[in-house]
Amino acid sequence: MNAFRLVPKIAETEIQQTSISKLKYAKSLRVFIDRIYDDCLKLERTRTQGLDFVKMLRKELKLLRKIHKNYVNSIL
Repeated sequence: MNAFRLVPKIAETEIQQTSISKLKYAKSLRVFIDRIYDDCLKLERTRTQGLDFVKMLRKELKLLRKIHKNYVNSIL
């Protein structure tokens, strides 16, 4: 469910007019990214099917964290 909430949050961030409000919304994005990453770790520990997909998703989330960090720094 956290993944479904991520896209509307990104859209809300881009709609904001001032850099202060953009920064506030961008920082809230990090919470969702971290929750999805934690969900991936939990799935890896349960040994479910599709473990390769979960590992790939985790790598993509690490990349998303870097992109997010660069975005927040560009707002500042």
